[in-house]
Amino acid sequence: DINALDLEKETALDIAISFNGPDDPIVQKLRSLGAVSGRLTDESDDEDDDETTPFTGNESLDALSAASRGDLPSLRQIAGQNRSLLFQADSFLWQPIHEAARSGHFNVVQYLMQQGADIN
Repeated sequence: DINALDLEKETALDIAISFNGPDDPIVQKLRSLGAVSGRLTDESDDEDDDETTPFTGNESLDALSAASRGDLPSLRQIAGQNRSLLFQADSFLWQPIHEAARSGHFNVVQYLMQQGADIN
């Protein structure tokens, strides 16, 4: 199953985005085959919801995902709820600022730096 979840509730698409960024050919191929993100899945959501709204209930993953997508409005929303989530690392020690930089979202990097993210 292309959308099977691992122990961290991530799909192959989530992992590919984490390592390669959202515009990588592997990510595009997975999407063309019907892959979806386990991070953004919530059974109660309507089908017409878009991926800019965090749905996981795990805000630290939401911040990482939003930074990877360049989704500044979601990051601002997360910061309004709990600013420290902007600095939390995942199991690979990546923080939202790393995801934003890798994906080329320099406006998000700038925002995270203004919020106090450490660039080192």
